[in-house]
Amino acid sequence: MKKVFAAKDIKSNCFLPPVTDENAVTFSRGIAASLRKYPESPLASFPQDFQLYELAQFNEQTGEFEPNVQPRLICDLNSLSFPFSFVIKKL
Repeated sequence: MKKVFAAKDIKSNCFLPPVTDENAVTFSRGIAASLRKYPESPLASFPQDFQLYELAQFNEQTGEFEPNVQPRLICDLNSLSFPFSFVIKKL
């Protein structure tokens, strides 16, 4: 079972397209790596405008989604620092 994650643009109040990953740590680590690789991207340029959320569970065997009751905040994007470290907000 994978988890479904997305970044939310808090200025426009919209979620970016979702992705799947094993857990919040691997998702956040991947985002941190992307910020380093693409420093001109909107997420890297304006990290204060984005938050990372867990949205659902995804069963790879059946294709079924099990949405969270509400999106679960993982962290503010600007809390990711280099080298990679962050604090996951308590759920």
